Amino acid sequence: MISLLPRLRKGMLRMAGKINKRILRALFKDIVAWFKQKDVEWEGDFSTDTLIYFEGKQYKATGEYIQDRKPSTVTQYSDDKGLTMTFEGPLYEVINGGEMYATLEQFNALFSKHGVYYELGNAWNLTVFKG
Repeated sequence: MISLLPRLRKGMLRMAGKINKRILRALFKDIVAWFKQKDVEWEGDFSTDTLIYFEGKQYKATGEYIQDRKPSTVTQYSDDKGLTMTFEGPLYEVINGGEMYATLEQFNALFSKHGVYYELGNAWNLTVFKG
């Protein structure tokens, strides 16, 4: 049986429409600020193993530029013109573990504040869509 999931995901990206770059930049800044705050609370360990892909560049969750890299080189569930994140460690546990609900609510609020939402492609990555 052939999986339709990759095709459906790509179709969803087209249907969702483009998100205004201004909104994506503001979201990127808010995500970075949130991770920096969590690093203080977690004594520097929260942003470990989280990468943000935005405007064809790869960043650490703290906003530090790493390299030019499109998220499609890392996961098929991505949007090269949008914002995609890959993660392990604490953020993975927050999203998939179900035990840190207050932290998950804070994370989700970052997206709803900008009128967007995210979907998981796998348990370890997400892509932002127009709300």
